[in-house]
Amino acid sequence: MNGKDMPPPEPRARFYAGFKGDETPRAVIISGKEYPVERILWRKRIAPAERSEEIEVFLCQLPDRQVEIRRSLSGETRIRIIEDHRPARPKSSTNKKIL
Repeated sequence: MNGKDMPPPEPRARFYAGFKGDETPRAVIISGKEYPVERILWRKRIAPAERSEEIEVFLCQLPDRQVEIRRSLSGETRIRIIEDHRPARPKSSTNKKIL
């Protein structure tokens, strides 16, 4: 198998190196390119029935897409691309009078 036949690498997340229970994603690496996390839209901890440990789930806004990052307490991370576009910006609330 040569380099052209290999599938692209799985997306990876880079986390802030803070306290273990307080780590937050700072960047996502997709196909070798690093995208900064602009904002964490929501974060929650869940305990799926099929797993023995809790999972922390983040919905993150990158510059051009949203991703869901699921991270177990043991460090296993899975990333799913949610949207390949930026959310619409709110309209300006300024009212300009045109003469």
